[in-house]
Amino acid sequence: MLRPKKCFGKDMIRSVVHKRCISTAKDVLHVGNESNSIAAPTSVDLNNFEYKNLKPKEFRILLLRHAQSEGNVDKKLLTKMPDHAIPLSKVGMEQSKQTGQFIKQFYKNLNDTLHNGEIKCKARLWTSPYLRAKETGDIIMQEAGDYISDQREHVLISEQQFGLFEGYPLDELEKLFPREFAHFTKQVEFGGRFWARPPLGESRFDVSTRGVYIKSIRRLSCR
Repeated sequence: MLRPKKCFGKDMIRSVVHKRCISTAKDVLHVGNESNSIAAPTSVDLNNFEYKNLKPKEFRILLLRHAQSEGNVDKKLLTKMPDHAIPLSKVGMEQSKQTGQFIKQFYKNLNDTLHNGEIKCKARLWTSPYLRAKETGDIIMQEAGDYISDQREHVLISEQQFGLFEGYPLDELEKLFPREFAHFTKQVEFGGRFWARPPLGESRFDVSTRGVYIKSIRRLSCR
């Protein structure tokens, strides 16, 4: 996740609503991980983006998902190694490179518009402790480092934890863990999937409560 220290309008890229309640295709920056495509993100037209409408000191977040990992290529890899240790695939490395170049151009255009080319708008890059996320961030730093002040890590940005069910296909859970799966299914049917917690794991509700980390990141980013 990129958190600009200065300059940028206040919005969150990729499925997050702009503070003015504007959410359009051009506001979305997407890093695919399922696809084998290595093309740079094209959902934002950098040449036609209205940089002049951004205020120099507004808070803005670009939210990126990690690029394609080996786990996206081999679905059974999660049964062989911890989720947090799964690296990027070769395609994912190239996706990250292209994304870094995209972000570099975005910031260049921004600084050209607001500061006559002087680099005053820089971001702080936050990643989760997961290897694939850190590798995505490292490659982005290599490509766009002139516009990123530093790279930091925050554990609360990590993936949802599925506990006992981690890495197993949904259609195999009932056979592998009959009692635990029956209990989980009862939770889903009674209270809904959002509230149902996998054994030794997190519900979607649990993950959503991590949203408070954004406040701490904003505070840390001002230091």
